[in-house]
Amino acid sequence: MKRKIAIAGASGFVGRWIIESMHQEYEILALSRKTAISTIRQNVIWRTTDLYSLTDTTAALKDVDVAIYLIHSMLPQTRLTQGSFEDMDLLLADNFRKAASQQKVKQIIYIGGIIPNDTSKLSKHLESRLEVEETLKQGDVPVTSIRASIVIGPGGSSFQLMRNLIQNLPVLICPKWTSNACQPVDIRELLAFLSITIGNSIYFNRSVNVGGPKAVTYFELMKKTAALLGLKRVWLGVPINGVSFSKWWVSKFSSTSYALVSPLIESLTHEMKIGEKESDQWLGEISLESTLAHVQAAKLPAIPLRINTPEERNTVRSVQRMTAAQGWTAFSIGKYYPYWLQKKSFGLLRIRVEKKQVYTLRLVGIKILELSLIEERSNDDRLLYFITGGLLVKRREHGWLEFRSVLKGKFVIVALHEFVPTIPWTFYKYSQALLHLLVMKSFDRSINRSPEQSLTMNVF
Repeated sequence: MKRKIAIAGASGFVGRWIIESMHQEYEILALSRKTAISTIRQNVIWRTTDLYSLTDTTAALKDVDVAIYLIHSMLPQTRLTQGSFEDMDLLLADNFRKAASQQKVKQIIYIGGIIPNDTSKLSKHLESRLEVEETLKQGDVPVTSIRASIVIGPGGSSFQLMRNLIQNLPVLICPKWTSNACQPVDIRELLAFLSITIGNSIYFNRSVNVGGPKAVTYFELMKKTAALLGLKRVWLGVPINGVSFSKWWVSKFSSTSYALVSPLIESLTHEMKIGEKESDQWLGEISLESTLAHVQAAKLPAIPLRINTPEERNTVRSVQRMTAAQGWTAFSIGKYYPYWLQKKSFGLLRIRVEKKQVYTLRLVGIKILELSLIEERSNDDRLLYFITGGLLVKRREHGWLEFRSVLKGKFVIVALHEFVPTIPWTFYKYSQALLHLLVMKSFDRSINRSPEQSLTMNVF
């Protein structure tokens, strides 16, 4: 029987090339938040999966041998998304780790970015990649972490961004960060190395930096791209990094979302070169010119994907990170939260407990929110409420609120999912949504008082 591989983030650039190159060798389960209308490859099953849902993720990994993790949450997936991409990535990775462990997956392979030797001043993007790696490794499933330099291939966002920028601007301003070096890797070489690591115990619980055989600066990479496109451009170097300006400039003139460009530009302020460690790998002897020519010549087969329905998009997701003070668990914080709301409202909000598991929040006697504790799916590391009613809630069968310990209890993630408000969207965005953020920040400060003072406030 063929080994079964699940790819989380299968509709992305690397995921689609994995499918294209390995669909005959393995049985592939392609996980995506988008729905595949059809597939043109054998041994490939597309499954629409909400990776924010632990239940959904666990079900998706049933009978999987190897799980490849390619998730980056830099683009919003709901109508209103509150929270940083790094907090959302942390929650997603923790979900995946728990699900893989429960389904006894034999190996997780994570493809992230090269981490510089000096980790004290990492960009948010690279810091997030490192957090994801650490989170995945905290389970009992062996993890292989492939830390790749810029991956170039047909359908890749890096080349597409450069091409759009160069095509749209006859004069290109090159900040100081464009003189930083990187070791671009051809997608074909990355896939060849990935194939070696699948099921290979030599790479269990290892992190490997991979890159192409030759280091080039981002400036040289852009010039070679312009030459490939047959475009003559004027290059103006400036002696400042200008990161904020670069984000706006690249986003505007490459027709790329600012949310996607912003963390990527921050990462380019680092040298993305592999070092001299035993685990480092130089992949292939393909020249950069050959790689760029391959990008121009080859195309990924189209996979018809349907985006989420309007009902699915018409939701709120809020993911907030809290520092967990000594003595608090995710379960105790989650149980304390309703009572803290009552205390902070000076009695205007009242908590009623029904059948020991249903918490109703009432304002002058009117039930505005109902939270049902799902005790059988809660433990010290996680507390789960379903949102089952109240005046503030329009849809009562899907939303949930959870409190999750991550990174060995260092942080607690408070996450609101699939919430549909009753009030109109424009009003919600500038009232209830902002109030929710203020409440969570205040709750974080309250939890992080001196542990002795906080624990005496625990009334449940």
